Amino acid sequence: MEEMSTQQHAPYLIYVLRLWCDGSNTPWRATLECARTGEQLPFTDLSALFAFLEAETQESLMLSGAAYSKDTVQAEKSQIDDA
Repeated sequence: MEEMSTQQHAPYLIYVLRLWCDGSNTPWRATLECARTGEQLPFTDLSALFAFLEAETQESLMLSGAAYSKDTVQAEKSQIDDA
């Protein structure tokens, strides 16, 4: 019984990832859609996507007991956009 409750509180994130490239000399672009909020987050290159995922997974560990919200996604996106 205790094992089940531990698994229920483990942090996890669900995104739909879309990747595309407009031509042979253009960078890959991406969009993540958060399954919990429906928010779509565009990325102009893979380094921006990876930076977001790195920040998101670190933040998720800190918030593992808190509810995930659209405000969290917006705050993290703003931090990455400012970088």
